[in-house]
Amino acid sequence: MAFACANVFSYLLNSRWTFTAPTDQVSRYPRFLAVSLVGLTISWGCVKIALLLDLHYLLGVGASVVIVSIVGYVLNRLFVFTHA
Repeated sequence: MAFACANVFSYLLNSRWTFTAPTDQVSRYPRFLAVSLVGLTISWGCVKIALLLDLHYLLGVGASVVIVSIVGYVLNRLFVFTHA
């Protein structure tokens, strides 16, 4: 439930602020959700890899913040907000 609420809020903010796109285009949201799920998977994977390497999980969290920020922006720009 928290992920769903945060994702809708993130979509609205990214539409308005980051990509200055109209928020009335509901057709963009499924692609935005897919990009968000890719980010969630990357985050989970980074933490899992850190733990498998006997590193503290926060190193995985830190790595995921950097990676997901970059990958998320690029994927959103290329596939979600293409005409913004």
